[in-house]
Amino acid sequence: MSKDDNTPTSLEAMLGSGVEFEAKGKQYTMLPIASAHIEMFRKEQLFMGENQIFNLSDEKSKKAMNKWLGGEKVTAKILGKDITIVYLFDENNEPMSLEKTMADGWDVVDYKRYFKKLCDLSG
Repeated sequence: MSKDDNTPTSLEAMLGSGVEFEAKGKQYTMLPIASAHIEMFRKEQLFMGENQIFNLSDEKSKKAMNKWLGGEKVTAKILGKDITIVYLFDENNEPMSLEKTMADGWDVVDYKRYFKKLCDLSG
């Protein structure tokens, strides 16, 4: 179930083909975190919820945010196989990044909603 509105999670989300995310009037496509990347995401220790301002004021956290916002490929090696995914795309199916979200005018509320939805989709 989607925790946002108690509706079932869409088949597209479950299959990894993405779900829509809207911020500042623009549409993006986001993917749920692959099981191979869950531990990596957890180890980033990003602030969730109301504390996004702390992520944006620390270089290590900004680098981690950039990764999960699509600014770099996330790769894990499982049984000798690289599992590589980019998690956020713009309306032209181009990977996003922290810098691009800033250029699109995202504020701390948008980051809070994005990371909440990323976690909700993934677990």
